[in-house]
Amino acid sequence: MRDRKSELKLWNQVAHMYQRDALRPGRICDWPVVGGHYVSGKEPIELIREMMEEAVRGLKAREEFARIGPPDCQPLPLSSEEIEDRRWARNGLRTGDHSNDLLSHIFAEFARIFRSHGWDFNSFPSFEDFVRGILATKLLRKLAATHFQPDEMLRLKKRFPPRPLKGLSDIGCFSWEQPKLHTKRKRKARA
Repeated sequence: MRDRKSELKLWNQVAHMYQRDALRPGRICDWPVVGGHYVSGKEPIELIREMMEEAVRGLKAREEFARIGPPDCQPLPLSSEEIEDRRWARNGLRTGDHSNDLLSHIFAEFARIFRSHGWDFNSFPSFEDFVRGILATKLLRKLAATHFQPDEMLRLKKRFPPRPLKGLSDIGCFSWEQPKLHTKRKRKARA
């Protein structure tokens, strides 16, 4: 997927962001790339290393998604703030309502759940499979009926014909587990 030189470039980019914050000890800083907050100079070095690794994984995922994802769903949002901005934005402005398109909401769900799986393309469904799975759920049909224009759902169904996705749950909110794990947990719950 990536060569060593380009990965080193990402590491240097992320390290530079942290070094900039290290010059301000005791200040509340944002975790670069992935979002959240920390106090500069107060966090254990192991945590800083973990967060740097997460930032590099996120940037690598964004680059890969730029290569394989649809042009109208770019760039891949990485932090919670970017994800929510994508969900609620319309023409670059945050609206706070459902006046934007349904695909933005589905894309935000994809990004949120993909992030929780460590941005691992090898173990996560493709964007197309994810959208098709979401479109096949009862929860989305209920949300779409009350919050979005009916023609939006029809357009998306034409572009991404609905098909159930193993491991996708719509109980309360959307979540996804690798099918083997999902099946094992169901069996344990029944026992």
